[in-house]
Amino acid sequence: MAMPERDYTFFQIDRHIAETKRLIARQREFIAVLQMTKLPSAAAELMLEGLQKSLGALEHHRELVLGLYAATPPKRDPPNGATPPSRTKRLPDTIAAPSIAAE
Repeated sequence: MAMPERDYTFFQIDRHIAETKRLIARQREFIAVLQMTKLPSAAAELMLEGLQKSLGALEHHRELVLGLYAATPPKRDPPNGATPPSRTKRLPDTIAAPSIAAE
């Protein structure tokens, strides 16, 4: 059974947040190693700042999506597998071609 769209959206967002948190922890460890070995860590610290800003953006995005979903009711499937009305509109049998008569 397929995951509902809203659940899948939050699953993806939460997965990105978790991965970014993992990268932040790893970067902090890397910076600590650089500092213990007296190697320059400025570039690694800039990378950490970028990851932290990305995390903030992802968390903000999650809040926006949560607010959007809270403001709109979930779509319900039509009963008994019926086609939704928006898909039952019939196209015309023929389409008139534009006239290209010589003037």
